[in-house]
Order: sequence, then structure tokens, then C-alpha cells
Amino acid sequence: MPKITLVSYFRLPITISPVFRGDHWGYTFTLAARHDLSSKMKIYSNIGFTRDQESTDISYLGTIELNYKVTEKFSSYVEYYGNYAAHSNANGLDIGFIYAVKNNFTIDLALGSPTLNLGLNKFIGFGISARLPK
Repeated sequence: MPKITLVSYFRLPITISPVFRGDHWGYTFTLAARHDLSSKMKIYSNIGFTRDQESTDISYLGTIELNYKVTEKFSSYVEYYGNYAAHSNANGLDIGFIYAVKNNFTIDLALGSPTLNLGLNKFIGFGISARLPK
């Protein structure tokens, strides 16, 4: 049985800079799930929708990720993601590596393309995550 949660964001129509100000409230609702295939392999998936603050257009988003736990501290993944908007669609693919420095502190590296045309666009991402104590 997969583990499921609802993640939501609300964006105010005001900002400090008038350049980034939206005219409307923005929001995102995402249903996130995890399914354990084995003690080392998991599938993560998200599906949801978001509303733009400027045009009020609704776009739909989704991801699916296969994650493999190599060691207790190191894991790798491959992920497909898509964003389906009123005027454009974007589908991307990436691979990544996650290292748990401590139980509540991880670093990650991702390599991929924001389009399925892997020769056209590429990106490298680096992240740091910290879980706050209860």
C-alpha cells in the first residue's frame, strides 16, 4: 500500500518588488505518493495542478521517480517530470544522487534536461536539505 500525502502552496499577490507582483492569488495542490518495492527500491510519484498569479491559467504537473538505496547513506534516482500548461508543455528527465551527511542533513546532485530532447538543453543542480527537529 503506498504512502500518500497532499502538499499545497499558496502565493500572495503581493511582493516586495513590483516587478514580481502578481494580480491574483496563486496556489498549487499536489498529491504525493511513495511505494516501497523493496527495502532498497522505491517509486515516488506526484500529480497536481497549479494556478499562475498573473494570468490565472491552470497547469497540471506530474512526476515519477525510481529511487535505489545503494548504501545506508547514498542513493540514486532517475526521474521523469512534466508540466502541462494552457499554452505550452514541458517534459524533462533527470538522474540524481543523494548523500546523507547526517540523519537530518543531505546533499544532492542532479543532471538532466528540461526537455526530452537531451541534445538541446541540459542542467546541473545541487541542493542541501535539512530536516528540522520535532
